[in-house]
Amino acid sequence: MKIQFILLALLITPLSHAATLTVDVVGIQKAGGQIRVGLYQNQNDFLKRYVQAKNIVTTLPTTTVTFKDLPRGEYAVSLYQDLNDNQKLDMNFYGTPSEPLGTSRDATSQFGPPKWKDAVIQMSNEDHKIVVTLK
Repeated sequence: MKIQFILLALLITPLSHAATLTVDVVGIQKAGGQIRVGLYQNQNDFLKRYVQAKNIVTTLPTTTVTFKDLPRGEYAVSLYQDLNDNQKLDMNFYGTPSEPLGTSRDATSQFGPPKWKDAVIQMSNEDHKIVVTLK
């Protein structure tokens, strides 16, 4: 009887839907290294602490990465091409990145890193696809 009750409860309880975020990375100019991708879920953690990360082999001129089972909410993506495979974003003498990078909504900033408000995307219960250009 308990098993029947549990099964009935599962059938009538609405299932929470999770979506897939597909990120097409374009503008890849050089072969080699990996594309390192971070998925962020809030402003305080943006560019500091990701909720998911992926490393994918670089393919010219585009590559794709997917994040599955994402609950609805706000997200941002930041990525870079780790040309020398040292697992960090290299900087030049002036402190600006020396490896290609990109952010969701192609958010940029003249001084410093992009802002959350410029990179944030809204995920609903439906799959979502974005394009990020490496620069």
